[in-house]
Amino acid sequence: MTNRFWFLGLVIYILVFVGLWTLQGGLLLLAIPILTYLGLALYFSPGSLDLIVTRTISTDNIPENRPVTIKVTVVNHGNALEEVLLEDLVSDRLTLVDGKTRKRLAVPAGGMVEIEYTVSGPRGKYRFEGIRATATDLFGIFQRQRFFPAPASVLVFPNMTQLRQIHIRPRQTRGFAGPILARRGGSGVDFYGVREYQIGDSPRRINWRISSRHEQEFYSNEFEQEAIADVGLILDSRKQTNLVRDDATLFEYSVLAAASIADAVLQEGHRVSLLVYGFGMERVYPGYGKIQKKRIMRSLAQAEPGDNYALESLVYLPTRLFSARSQIILVSPLSNDDLHPLLRLRAQGYEVMVVSPDPLDYGGRLRAQRLGIQTTRGDQSAPSDKSADFNSLVLRLAQIERALLFGNLRRAGIQIVEWKVDQSLSKALHAVIIQPSHGRMVLEMSQ
Repeated sequence: MTNRFWFLGLVIYILVFVGLWTLQGGLLLLAIPILTYLGLALYFSPGSLDLIVTRTISTDNIPENRPVTIKVTVVNHGNALEEVLLEDLVSDRLTLVDGKTRKRLAVPAGGMVEIEYTVSGPRGKYRFEGIRATATDLFGIFQRQRFFPAPASVLVFPNMTQLRQIHIRPRQTRGFAGPILARRGGSGVDFYGVREYQIGDSPRRINWRISSRHEQEFYSNEFEQEAIADVGLILDSRKQTNLVRDDATLFEYSVLAAASIADAVLQEGHRVSLLVYGFGMERVYPGYGKIQKKRIMRSLAQAEPGDNYALESLVYLPTRLFSARSQIILVSPLSNDDLHPLLRLRAQGYEVMVVSPDPLDYGGRLRAQRLGIQTTRGDQSAPSDKSADFNSLVLRLAQIERALLFGNLRRAGIQIVEWKVDQSLSKALHAVIIQPSHGRMVLEMSQ
């Protein structure tokens, strides 16, 4: 029963009570049309709802902010419905691009209704639970409501930036041809050494200068083998390092960097694994090619920052998940407590690269933007000179502390990529390369 029913019932009660109290038959007569109105509404009230709901989705995974079309078909297997409101329950994070998610209409017995609309949204997993049907009579006095499940889900993959070749050189490679110098002789283009001639060697590889010094032996040039590598990609999802504020979060840039790096490394033929470390530990086991890329994108689409006391430090990073002496790429804003865990990784023989979105620059731009909006609206006055000087001093100290952390990591042979998120990730990555001189890391602008 709706509020209209209780209102009319109250009016009837008042008319009957006052009419009997004052012995005025006219008031009692006034209650008769309202009673007739309620009787007709009760006669035409909706019966039980018997609907069959099916849902189809144009695709179950799409890139970020790309449209996806949802189509819901409702078939009435019960009695005719004079008026029914059909509502599809959609997440608030999705933006309606076209169509409507609800319809109000009459549905005859055996009739069919279609609801079709297009939505888009940011990275994440979105579930569509079902349809809520609310049937009423023609007068809106009585109603019947029921939920009909029609489950489905859409996975929105994170955006990616197209990157050039990422310069990595782990100490150990795999036995398949690839783009990385393997530190062992084989087929390649870079000179590796000279060895004694073996049957089957091409005459073009004979080193005649060295062979001329020996009467009985010939010597061949040997080239350094090029192979693929194991790459372990770690995404830091700890909330305390990712600067989460309202609807703005640095974590989205970390996901963008992880997705772009995974795509670039997989295109080069390497074997890639993923570990999302923060609220929990979600692992994507090593793999190759497009199938592995899809697995990684599915994991990144559902990654969220969170707090976990047991995982608040990189000390608990499970290094045994990665192949020995392989390449590890950590995407993290970093904190000062992360120095020793990273040094431990390096001491265990891993080649480590850290891609670090700059939280100081990002936080400063957020603060400046919010202060500008507040000052423009007149809600809050601009900060005083003393406050500005204090904030500038705090920022400077934080920058010095971060520079010292990076300096200690570089001295240990860890490659650091500092990324201001308003700039190109590709330029930040290729401003730092690995020189093949006994694993020593140096900084050099790429040409």
